Amino acid sequence: MARRTLTVETKKRREIINLDRLIQEFVKENQVREGILFTRTLHTTSAIIINEFEPGLMTDIESFLNKVVPEIGYYHHDDPRIHPLSDKDERKNGFAHLQAILLGPGVSVSVSGGQLVLGPWQSVLFVELDGPRAKRQIELTAWGT
Repeated sequence: MARRTLTVETKKRREIINLDRLIQEFVKENQVREGILFTRTLHTTSAIIINEFEPGLMTDIESFLNKVVPEIGYYHHDDPRIHPLSDKDERKNGFAHLQAILLGPGVSVSVSGGQLVLGPWQSVLFVELDGPRAKRQIELTAWGT
């Protein structure tokens, strides 16, 4: 078993980052030939998904999330009468927590021949829902031989 925590920096409110290269480097460095890799975000306002990393689709994902859980709206999480803000810099981000629930915190990917087993258009993507953030942590854990 091998484990590492990656740190990524986001520069936008919503951003999608392709993790394939970073994950493949981890697999290679740890000499995982056959096994499974699990990746998950360590934050409640981000997600990890598998999908095509194509600009039009990235825009469609953002539009979908905004339609289902819009940023502008009432969320109990953001109501200071219910959830007093402990820090003056704390964000009103109830929407981002709910969007993260829809997408999920992590994915599993098989490893075969030392390579991630992904379909021809698939990539492992980190989805920032409440950026920009200087440090977002992603945990990688691989089991195998």
